[in-house]
Amino acid sequence: MLYLSKTDFKEYLICQKCLWLKKKRPDEYVEGEFSEFLKKLIKDGYEVEEYFKKFFPTGILVANNEGAALETKELIAKKATIFQATFKTDDGIFAKIDVLEFDQETQKWNLYEVKSGSSIKTDLFHNHMKDIAFQKIVIEESGLEIGKSFLVHLNSEYIRNGEIDFHTLFVFNEVSDDILKIEKETKNEIAEALTLLQRDDG
Repeated sequence: MLYLSKTDFKEYLICQKCLWLKKKRPDEYVEGEFSEFLKKLIKDGYEVEEYFKKFFPTGILVANNEGAALETKELIAKKATIFQATFKTDDGIFAKIDVLEFDQETQKWNLYEVKSGSSIKTDLFHNHMKDIAFQKIVIEESGLEIGKSFLVHLNSEYIRNGEIDFHTLFVFNEVSDDILKIEKETKNEIAEALTLLQRDDG
């Protein structure tokens, strides 16, 4: 089965033909070479995630292998806080979640998506709201109920003084209500992307 990941979905929103080529005719798909700036952003993204994990000292990292989805299910059963929780649905959508945390008060799960920038972006190339909406949809179609959803980014006013203070390094934005406003639209776009990948011609 051809799975649609968050990265694939983002590419679909930008260029449907590009996604089709990437999935159906990879030999014809030309992927642009990463610039040094993009490489630095990716590296910084991983570093930001490592600092963010400090908010969840008991969190467990899911291994990046074929057994990731099964390991995620086992950790969910234990109500553990999970880094890189992995979900695959029968419909063919796939997502890895930065942080998934069980909320004892609401008895639901909280979703955290961490960005290495200092603001929430909603432009075509960096639509953070569509990113997190996609993840919420994947999780809930896998049978888990999401309570609150957070987009987390760096605090643009943070000034380092000695050791990094991760408590003031980040800004938490609860976007649960915002996701509801675009959830139907996002589900329709996901369905259209999956239909595209079933076609033999782009």
